[in-house]
Amino acid sequence: MTLKPKALVLAILFVLLALPVLADQRPGQRPGNPSVDPSALTNPRFLAHYLNLTPAQITQTQGFLKTLQTALQAVQTARAPLCQHLRTDLGVSSPDPATVGRDFLALVNNQAGVKAALQAFDASFSAILNGDQLAKYDALKQLLHLGDRGPEPLPVCP
Repeated sequence: MTLKPKALVLAILFVLLALPVLADQRPGQRPGNPSVDPSALTNPRFLAHYLNLTPAQITQTQGFLKTLQTALQAVQTARAPLCQHLRTDLGVSSPDPATVGRDFLALVNNQAGVKAALQAFDASFSAILNGDQLAKYDALKQLLHLGDRGPEPLPVCP
């Protein structure tokens, strides 16, 4: 191979090796500043490892997560009938705005149930942490920008 083809092959290899790194970057994210998935806050393995939870704390966390899961399932189960009711009320030839408004507010209240369940988990979990663990947990929440998301999005029916 002459020098030009070798340089071309080397350049192609470099680009191919750099693609996964570049593809993993998200807007506003710098290399070396990995993103954290918001679900990490309810991932028992991640929390146990990241916060160095004791076996007793792990057991308590599992109970909190079971309670959260039950609450979220109840909210999710109630959502489908609420959406169907809204669709039915919107499907008539002349929908009543008051009825449609009540249906939509029921969906908003349903969505608020998710937020309330997550806040209850957060309060319970925070209460069992020692000072260092709580500081790390709060820093993780701040990293995820949980407090500054702005107004809640409007509910959407699938």
